[in-house]
Amino acid sequence: VVGQGPMGLTTAIGAKLTAKQVITVDFFENRLEKSREFGMDLVLDRSKLSPAEIVQKVLDATDGKGADVVIMAISEDRSEKSDAYDMAIDAMKEGGRMTGLFVDMKGVGQNQRINPRQFLRKEAVFAHTLNDVYTCWNDQLVAFQQVVDTVAEKGIPLEKMITHEIGFDGVEEAVRLCAEDLENVIKVVVYPDR
Repeated sequence: VVGQGPMGLTTAIGAKLTAKQVITVDFFENRLEKSREFGMDLVLDRSKLSPAEIVQKVLDATDGKGADVVIMAISEDRSEKSDAYDMAIDAMKEGGRMTGLFVDMKGVGQNQRINPRQFLRKEAVFAHTLNDVYTCWNDQLVAFQQVVDTVAEKGIPLEKMITHEIGFDGVEEAVRLCAEDLENVIKVVVYPDR
């Protein structure tokens, strides 16, 4: 899972319930620490490792095969060369699957790019949604309820992701924090009655 903000971390936690191993990547130490805290198998610091080093670590952890599934949970590619997708595709096994989960916090275009040749060489599948898994809206609702039930049953402490709690009058500050203070923010919760 590339990106350990609230969506990436939640995705990694969910994957941890069934996957053989979960590997996560992020730039920010606070997010990497949360990833470790939730028990991810391999946590890689993109601020200290090159794309080639990350790919090698993923290959080493998967007996040279690469990741079965890569989930891109980044709203903006923060790498110097905008190479997050290149790195992820290189770390994915042939015939692997990739999806993207992200929110555009700044309301501007994205700087992410995918090299189609690189992707096609891997004979990979990219699906932005789960439409190939769920055939109708009701199936998605059932799956969502199953996740909620599993989180409750397993006692997964999602509240550990919360780094800030703000009253409703602080909504603008909450949005600013999420967009501009990633070194200190993972999840901001806004309470209407505060």
